[in-house]
Amino acid sequence: MFTNKTKKRVAILLAGAIVLPGVVSESFVFAKAKCTVKKMTLEAGQKRTIKIKNKVKGAKYIFKSSKPLVAKVNAKGMVTAKKAGKAVITVVEKRKTKKKTKKKTIGRVKVMVKNVKDVTQSAEQSKEPVATAAVATEAAATVTPSGGMVSTATPATVVTASATPSETPSETPMATPLETAASKPKSFVDDRFEVPGEFDKEVKDYEYADPQTITYYSKVSEAKRKAVVYVPKDYDAAKEYPILYLLHGIGGDENEWKQGNPEVITGNLTREGKLPETIVVCPNQLVQVPGEKMPGNYLDPGRFVMFNRMIKELNTSLIPYMEEHYSIKEGRDNHAIAGLSMGGRTSLYCGFNMLDYFSYIGAFEPAPGVLPYSAEEGLFTEDTFKIPEEYQDTTLIMIQQGDKDNVVSDNPTKYHKALDKNGVPHLFNNVPYGHDWTAWKEGLYNFARRIFQ
Repeated sequence: MFTNKTKKRVAILLAGAIVLPGVVSESFVFAKAKCTVKKMTLEAGQKRTIKIKNKVKGAKYIFKSSKPLVAKVNAKGMVTAKKAGKAVITVVEKRKTKKKTKKKTIGRVKVMVKNVKDVTQSAEQSKEPVATAAVATEAAATVTPSGGMVSTATPATVVTASATPSETPSETPMATPLETAASKPKSFVDDRFEVPGEFDKEVKDYEYADPQTITYYSKVSEAKRKAVVYVPKDYDAAKEYPILYLLHGIGGDENEWKQGNPEVITGNLTREGKLPETIVVCPNQLVQVPGEKMPGNYLDPGRFVMFNRMIKELNTSLIPYMEEHYSIKEGRDNHAIAGLSMGGRTSLYCGFNMLDYFSYIGAFEPAPGVLPYSAEEGLFTEDTFKIPEEYQDTTLIMIQQGDKDNVVSDNPTKYHKALDKNGVPHLFNNVPYGHDWTAWKEGLYNFARRIFQ
């Protein structure tokens, strides 16, 4: 039997439900639905259904796999394990109200598929150069606040990195094609590189992305690391977006590209219908391992090794984080990587070794070291600086040279000539600038207007 006090409480709750039915449904019903599991481990060929507890009446539940080639999911939530690897199944609740349709992510299920021989050679296995000191007589370099290098006129003896790999860069495995058949032939749009006068200026009444700093766990550093992410203003987890990884120079970090207004450049292209809404990620590509100290000198051999580790950082940590926490489109045609100076060098290194993931590769005045030179053995040799024939028609590569660049000198032109020699289709552009933001912003504009087409 209810006491008088209990009866009063029940009466108050019932009255509230009658007077504020909308509030009750929003706060109590809509929040109830959730996945009954957060993780599952399967063997190839096995199937398992993701069940939802406390479904909302009239709502529709949408299931999306981050990697259908690893774990496929159907409209009813049945997961089919395809091959060894990891995937994330995102579950979105969609329901109609009187005014609009509401969508909400109610869960993400991590799927581990085991016991299948993966025929793909992962770029994660790429070789990590071991730095050895090499004394070279080069123009001494200092680092500007923006992270670019500026050479002095006085020659000096500089200790730079000799990237002597434990296994030579030429042995770095090329990614075995995964999605070549589904990847479209790349149209270079045109061969013009002019930029409009206001390409990097904000337009009134248009909402641009705000930089968001994320923190993720690095399996390489075994520590938390930061990245800056630009997400479209009207970002909707129920939609899917292409992604661009944008890398900084030798003296920069995840914040350096803020000086280049990437959200304005890409936003204006989106506004003009020349680029779909895109997620832009600016990581810190100086990747330290446990117990390693950060060298004070920007040209210390140890820093070169840290940049080269970015390929492992992407494969093991940053890309999985982005795919788990953001709605990223599947397929290499929706993934791009580009960078300025040292970031351009890294983009070529990662892009050429991750062709199963990246379809667009941009290098704006890329630094020395892609090919051998006086102080480094190079990440590639001239003969190995190429991509497999099956990728050549479906990959867009762009390299930019500054005519007045006395920092990286004519290295970008050397990369261009090596690709020409090896028969690799690509875009090459000269700009009348030095090693500076004017050049890099124009590089981003001309690259971004050609990607995800």
